[in-house]
Amino acid sequence: MVKLTEIQNTPVLPESPSHSTSEDSQPAGPSSTPTSTVPLSPRSVAPESETGQRPRAVIGVMGGMGPAAANQFGHQLIKLKTDAKTDQEHARVLLDQATNIPDRTSAILKGTESPVPNMTASLKRLDEGGADIVAITCNTAHHFHPDMLEAIEKFGLKLDLLHIVDATMKELEAQKPGARRIGLLATSGTLDSRIYEQRSEQTGHHKDWIYPDKTTQESCVMKGIYEGVKAGRMKEGEAMLLAAAQELRNKGADAILLACTEIPLVLKTGHVKDADGGDLPLIDTLEALGKEALARAETKASRLTTPAGTFTVKPSPATNFLQGVMTALAEGEARPRRIGVMGGMGPAAAMQFSDYMVKFNDKATKDQDHVPLLLDQATDIPDRTGAILSGGRDPVPEMAASLRRLKNAGADDIVMTCNTAHYFYPQLAKIIEDEKLNLDVIHIVDATMKLLDQHAPGARNVGLLATSGTVNTGVYQNHESAKGREWLTPNADTQKDAVMAGIYDGVKAGKNDVGHQLLLKAAQELADKGADAILLACTEIPLVLKTGMIKKPDGTDLPLIDTLEAQAREAIRRSGLPIPATPGVLSDVSRLLCTDDDAPEASASKRPASGDASPTRPTTRPAYEPAH
Repeated sequence: MVKLTEIQNTPVLPESPSHSTSEDSQPAGPSSTPTSTVPLSPRSVAPESETGQRPRAVIGVMGGMGPAAANQFGHQLIKLKTDAKTDQEHARVLLDQATNIPDRTSAILKGTESPVPNMTASLKRLDEGGADIVAITCNTAHHFHPDMLEAIEKFGLKLDLLHIVDATMKELEAQKPGARRIGLLATSGTLDSRIYEQRSEQTGHHKDWIYPDKTTQESCVMKGIYEGVKAGRMKEGEAMLLAAAQELRNKGADAILLACTEIPLVLKTGHVKDADGGDLPLIDTLEALGKEALARAETKASRLTTPAGTFTVKPSPATNFLQGVMTALAEGEARPRRIGVMGGMGPAAAMQFSDYMVKFNDKATKDQDHVPLLLDQATDIPDRTGAILSGGRDPVPEMAASLRRLKNAGADDIVMTCNTAHYFYPQLAKIIEDEKLNLDVIHIVDATMKLLDQHAPGARNVGLLATSGTVNTGVYQNHESAKGREWLTPNADTQKDAVMAGIYDGVKAGKNDVGHQLLLKAAQELADKGADAILLACTEIPLVLKTGMIKKPDGTDLPLIDTLEAQAREAIRRSGLPIPATPGVLSDVSRLLCTDDDAPEASASKRPASGDASPTRPTTRPAYEPAH
């Protein structure tokens, strides 16, 4: 049963430091503790006069189908933003890992539980969190695209809903102008629902579609996806999927669409040759969707300029209210905790955390077993180290705005995927308390100390590899849960020439070999100083250093603790804790005060849900006919 909190309207409630930073600069926080100066609406940000820029459109991502696909999309948004040189130049993104959405293929082919209510709930969370554009990171889920357009209209959501087929046709034309015969590699669910054929036809893209034979579909495509790539057998998956792609080439395909998230992990343009010996274009549909999302965000004005304040809502009729209360009480506290991620500091760190939430969830065997997660790539947050050491712009107001967005979108616990950002934890904790946001922050130091005790019980001498901003501010050394340890840090020259250079001139610059050698040197220095374990307290460092690379004097491995992994493991553990009974029920009851027709009234300038045609699904879905 879908909880009413998921489908009813909800009232809107009120590290990249410069490598040249002086190593002997003394940490200096803001001149005074910032007050809560950011407007209470989640749809408001610092005014243009403060940022020097107009607020950017926010890309909302309906994920959780599966979570790894949404993470891959998030990584692509970072990779595709080739002109971004700093965190602040990357796209603003709000990712909803809506893992409670039922299986789409099963719903289409077998009539099992409809995913529409929970997909609609995800749309509402994205709207409440301030999204402007929404991308759905599942090909099969686009069968329900018309239902999502109806929900946007019904609830007055100010969302521009993209369609993966529209984005793919645009990318296809860019890579292979005039291509007519198109091969389609996808799951049987996507093929049977005819998403690509129907949408492309109705939007004026007339193609001749080519499919694998039925035997190839089962033995190569489906097995290649599920028994190959999904099972971690990449070489086997590549061989099977390549055979299917070559069959499509032999049938005369001008290009092939890779319309399943797993396929582009092993197949890319260059793997299949056309009749003339040139590269046959293999179109990654998720990458095409990412390009379209970024392009749309560049041209669309953000609605975050909405005047500060809260929406005015009307009380629901007494009958609806009482019925809603009874339903909420009957359902009890079934909803799992939802993790809110304050990202954008830098964006890759937040996506790595989201990857870890999938990787380290050992109990998950299907999408629905994964942790519900909301990730706010709040790239408007100013540089933290610059604010601390150089008097740069205070990041707290934008960090507080992210807290509110995550709360309004339904988060219960908060994670900050930046070590240095935890310097501002006391100010954020005060904002949470003053505004009664009812959020728990999973502090990275608390989580790291737990993982440290598991891997190095009784460790007293702890080495710290981190940026100078993290080291100089004492984020780890001064935190309550870290008391009783002896902290070892690199010498000043090593910190500058090995740690900072290894991070910025090595890993961040794409020179992992250089980064590995420099950071290994710094880690060895800490080992020589007698470290019982070393904390890898910067996102880049675990990419090139891992336990097993440094030895203790007795020849055993020196534990190297990835602090972001520690945070993810703690978030997974906390996700299983029940929502507090009384506040949870009261929250459910308060949300019921908004009925479906109480949604914020759309303005006269409300954008259409989509600039393209909105095809209606046929009542009967003809099965695809394999080409022979």
